[in-house]
Amino acid sequence: MPESERGGLPVVRRIAVLLTALGPLAPSAPGAPAPAPPPAQTIPECVRLIQAGRFDEARGILEPLVSAHPDWGRAQFTLGLTFHKEKRYGAARPYFERALALEPEYQPAHLFTAWCYYYLGELALAKTQFEAVRAADAASAEAALGLGLIALDGGETAGATNRLEEAIRFARAASDGETEYRAQTRLGDLLAQGDAPGALDAAGTAYERAAALRPEAPEIWFKIARLRERQGNSSGAAEARARLERLRTPAP
Repeated sequence: MPESERGGLPVVRRIAVLLTALGPLAPSAPGAPAPAPPPAQTIPECVRLIQAGRFDEARGILEPLVSAHPDWGRAQFTLGLTFHKEKRYGAARPYFERALALEPEYQPAHLFTAWCYYYLGELALAKTQFEAVRAADAASAEAALGLGLIALDGGETAGATNRLEEAIRFARAASDGETEYRAQTRLGDLLAQGDAPGALDAAGTAYERAAALRPEAPEIWFKIARLRERQGNSSGAAEARARLERLRTPAP
């Protein structure tokens, strides 16, 4: 799945809020000696670097921190995040797993580990982690989305539909337009594969809702153009293709 479908920076911004709200790191292993703490803003600073795409700089701060304080799960997690955002999921995995072992109550670690497993094709492991997120937050839109995608990959059409619709409801309630966009897009894909009466119209509705959420996303206009062609709507398809071309053409 492309980076645009995963949500990217909006999720990282929520992580930054959580990191700041939870305060400085603390040793997680029971009975571990308390090493001298790093500056209080180290982790939020690294999250800001990650948001800006400055992954090497973030790693330059985090790797010595992890080496000096191996029991601090939050630092392990944030180091894994630098690789995850580069789509280097195999490199991110051990840091996320160590973060979970050290801080099993830290929900962002469960969520990002779930997506990491998903992109590595470890669907059973991903499902376990998404379900852990769901157990802690029954209204997690991202957990519902992840479980919907796993059901979709497994050919469980009904289950996938239910989870994606659930993700849409939860995302709307949380004003999470990014996750709703991803769920609407995947729901449209699922509906477009069906042959029941009205399936293409329902797919078009999902795509149009996704386009309203992210009109700057070329992917959705490609899908809309292709669907309108299938519906015999030549003018509508041409309109969508023109929109797509404008988005792909660099500004002068």
